[in-house]
Amino acid sequence: MKTKKITLIGLLIALAFVLSYVEFLLPLSIGIPGAKIGLANLAIMVALFLLGWQDALMLSIVRVILVGFTFGNMAMMMYSLAGAALSFAAMLIAKKQKVFYYRCQCHRWCVPQCWPDTCGNGCFRD
Repeated sequence: MKTKKITLIGLLIALAFVLSYVEFLLPLSIGIPGAKIGLANLAIMVALFLLGWQDALMLSIVRVILVGFTFGNMAMMMYSLAGAALSFAAMLIAKKQKVFYYRCQCHRWCVPQCWPDTCGNGCFRD
């Protein structure tokens, strides 16, 4: 792996860990025991677009293990792993269905990370 990729993966793991900690501190109750809003999935989503699904999956698993050992127990880690797998599958399906993409003026598919100039004409919604 290149140094830039390793650095980006490390930063995304740290971001996901911090977002999981913030989520752990928030006393939000959704109504389902153990359910959380999933702030750390933002870092996983960024990794999915920037690095690919293999690295994003690895990042998701590492996040669950780190958060489970730091803030919880084995049962919490198992539930978190199931939730992470389900949310990762939903993210993959949404990416394959191009939910997060839109058409540029040049009629190519673009993602928001390419703003403002992807095609030379700028990225604007049709």
